[in-house]
Amino acid sequence: MIRCVSPGLKSYLEEAFSLSYQDGINLAVKETNLPYETFPENCHYEITQILEPEFLPEL
Repeated sequence: MIRCVSPGLKSYLEEAFSLSYQDGINLAVKETNLPYETFPENCHYEITQILEPEFLPEL
């Protein structure tokens, strides 16, 4: 899916993805009262994986 995206849009998507992940960590810390160290600093998945229609993380 991301293969056909222009280079400028791809870098925007990657930045937005990174910022959204950090926002998600902030929300999780706020809601769970767990320390930041509980959560991975960076997402374990690539944006190309997440954008695939069949994507589901392994449990």
